[in-house]
Amino acid sequence: MSRLILVGLPMFLAFAGSFIIGVLMIIGALKMMRLESHRWATTVSILALLPCSPAGLIGLVAGIWSLIVLNRPNVVAAFEAQSALARGRQAGSTF
Repeated sequence: MSRLILVGLPMFLAFAGSFIIGVLMIIGALKMMRLESHRWATTVSILALLPCSPAGLIGLVAGIWSLIVLNRPNVVAAFEAQSALARGRQAGSTF
């Protein structure tokens, strides 16, 4: 029984870690698409570089590509403009 635990626990932890990173990557991708958080999108792009699954090569390519795109001046400006627009909406709300 203890041998089963010794073998199963690392596999479970690896699966759980991969699952959590996958969920974070989905959330980050949605924030990237909506131009909500440049910092979150950059962090998740770095997480994509980690080989957490059998599709690690795809994650590596996607992570490098997204980091290059996220560091373009016009993309940074678009995130900042969207953030300023969202702050303007919050300041103008009368709830």
